[in-house]
Amino acid sequence: MSRFWGELYAEMKKDLKLNFSMDSTSAELLHSQDSFSEIMWNRALKLSGKRFLVIGNAENFSNEKLNDLMDQNTVVVVADSAIGKIRKEIVPHIIVTDLDGDMDKIINFCMQGSIIFIHSHGDNMDRIRKYVPNFKGLFIPTCQNCTDMYNPEGFTDGDRSVKISEKLGASEIILAGFDFQAPYGKGNLGTKKRKLGYARRIIDREIEEGAKIRFIQDIS
Repeated sequence: MSRFWGELYAEMKKDLKLNFSMDSTSAELLHSQDSFSEIMWNRALKLSGKRFLVIGNAENFSNEKLNDLMDQNTVVVVADSAIGKIRKEIVPHIIVTDLDGDMDKIINFCMQGSIIFIHSHGDNMDRIRKYVPNFKGLFIPTCQNCTDMYNPEGFTDGDRSVKISEKLGASEIILAGFDFQAPYGKGNLGTKKRKLGYARRIIDREIEEGAKIRFIQDIS
């Protein structure tokens, strides 16, 4: 665990009324599920060196803006809340989820070949039990407080997507549909905005450390 993540994780535990105390238990539950994670990692690593397009769920972002960015050298990464932004003919290379998106679509994309990163945290154990068996082991488990599986040191599906893209050797990371000032979707919007603030800090840290990241939508 990096010092940056350790300090940020401690700050989030004090700031956000979320079930951080069960993060390790959730990680153990996910880790206990059958997973062909090594095979999936090897598939994912073959994407290294390409441009990664990470799609978020900003309310005013249209998938029409994606047309000029799609080519054979573009890896499409989708945060699960943005799964509805994807045009029907596109199968994402990677989906990053904590299992609260459109699970029918995500499972269907998995069966079509999408690489699924499934995240464990203290509030999603019921969803792990319900949905993970449907992936037939075709996923990579992640956590935010554990020692025996991959911790991308990200908090929301969006910033985890960025961290995973960097881990996989993206030549460039393009963020589409990211708006940290205007939370959108289900859940408490006040809490959501604070969570987006942490996501922005995580992404800014990646930029400070030299990751080649650019936005195609103003998010300031």
